[in-house]
Amino acid sequence: MPDYVVTVHRAVQRFLRSHPDLQSRWESIVDQIQQNPRTGRPVGRHIGHLKGQLFCSYRWDEGSYRIKYEVFDQDPEIYFYDVNNRGDAYHGSGGAERRR
Repeated sequence: MPDYVVTVHRAVQRFLRSHPDLQSRWESIVDQIQQNPRTGRPVGRHIGHLKGQLFCSYRWDEGSYRIKYEVFDQDPEIYFYDVNNRGDAYHGSGGAERRR
């Protein structure tokens, strides 16, 4: 299994600064995603594969937050491009553009 480089978009960094409850858990979340970015640990507990326009992206459920990211195996990289409250996560409420 490759060692994934983690890239966090500045919109995600801003969101984390304004939500200290999520920021305090961020390192643990990233560690779990790096171990197995497609299924999580324990298997399938937090990770979902997105559909439609966000196909090929994944989301991590953390309480009332949704963290969206992409996994690139060639480089190997995990790119966190959006985080938001559960109710706003899929309504085009900001965040970064996906890379693909």
